[in-house]
Amino acid sequence: MRKLFQRLNEAVEYYLEELYSFISTPACDSCGRFLQNPHVPLCEDCRVFINFAGAGPTCLTCRSPVGVPCDCNKLHQTEIPKLYCWGDYTNLMKVLIHQFKFNGHKQSGVFLIAEALGFLKGRASEFQCDMIVPVPMTVREKAQRGFNQTELIAEGVSHVLGIPAEYSLLKKVRKTELQAKLGREERWLNIVGAFELSDRAHVQGKSILVVDDIVTTGATCLEASRVLLAAGARQITVFALVSSRNPIVDAVPGTSLRS
Repeated sequence: MRKLFQRLNEAVEYYLEELYSFISTPACDSCGRFLQNPHVPLCEDCRVFINFAGAGPTCLTCRSPVGVPCDCNKLHQTEIPKLYCWGDYTNLMKVLIHQFKFNGHKQSGVFLIAEALGFLKGRASEFQCDMIVPVPMTVREKAQRGFNQTELIAEGVSHVLGIPAEYSLLKKVRKTELQAKLGREERWLNIVGAFELSDRAHVQGKSILVVDDIVTTGATCLEASRVLLAAGARQITVFALVSSRNPIVDAVPGTSLRS
């Protein structure tokens, strides 16, 4: 009888361990399969779709390679920064970044930033900048989310490039609508006048790397650049985790993102 109870107890413990393992294992953010490695938000099958090589430098607003003539400087009447990015804003990337920013999946953010920094490390010599400036959120927006994802990216970029990051230099002074919900023209109007500098003299004559998570039309980073250039910054470069290949098509709500 004692051996029977011992076997029953061992069986119960075994199945409880299996049940705990089952319910505690996180699922792939893309396909929903259970993950063998809980520190990576994607299963091995889905992970192959984000092995990006990086892109840039391109024009921030039209994505033409630097050196290929475009009319963007004339259209916007300001100096258009060069854009570097790690990957394309595909459907998969949209899911991962949304999980990170809005659903509290911090492992997704840590994973994406680490992957992007690997690309950046190989291109470090191209970033001769004096400081790094993340695209800011309002105080209320940051409090509601609990963090600003661009500050986390900027922290990693600062470590890789050995360039100091200025987290309070550029401030967002008014609430804006989520850019992802707006059409192309609405995005440009939405962001105008949203940023101010806490110390204009600090940027004079400086080459600055602006950091963001996603670039589609380029409206947000261009407005940030306009404020910095107006205060006397010498040059602006932009680095983003991902950007859309076609800023015209991808900026239209309801349009399928390229995969």
